[in-house]
Amino acid sequence: MILTFSEPKFVNLLLKNIKGTTFRVDKTNRWKVGMIAHMWMHNPCNVRLNPHHIKNDTIYSIEYVLFIPIKGILKIYLDDTYTDIEITLSVKRQKNRLDGIARIDGFKDFAEMKEWFIKKGYTDPAGYRMKRLWFSGYFDNLPF
Repeated sequence: MILTFSEPKFVNLLLKNIKGTTFRVDKTNRWKVGMIAHMWMHNPCNVRLNPHHIKNDTIYSIEYVLFIPIKGILKIYLDDTYTDIEITLSVKRQKNRLDGIARIDGFKDFAEMKEWFIKKGYTDPAGYRMKRLWFSGYFDNLPF
């Protein structure tokens, strides 16, 4: 399935397997573990933006999150029912952990990630149910 990206900086991070995740709203439950993600810079149907294929990778794992960018909160749930919270992370309490999550997603830190989502229109104070898709290629380069 096609997975599009709009930030040029993500291309090299994906090719080097440094960007190991992406956060996506998935209302129709399309993404599943084991699927092949055909990663593209811009949507291949929109030729005006000069789309190009980046690479293919397998969805290794999925986490279910509630992301509230304007409040600086990320809640990770045990499953797709969004009822049992595994952990709630906030800038006030777990900034270092949130910075780590942001770096794996291709950002300098959580502040940059949060601002990126806000600029893209993710401003609802109730937050957004998302899937955090993990790419198998990320695990190929780990030092252990």
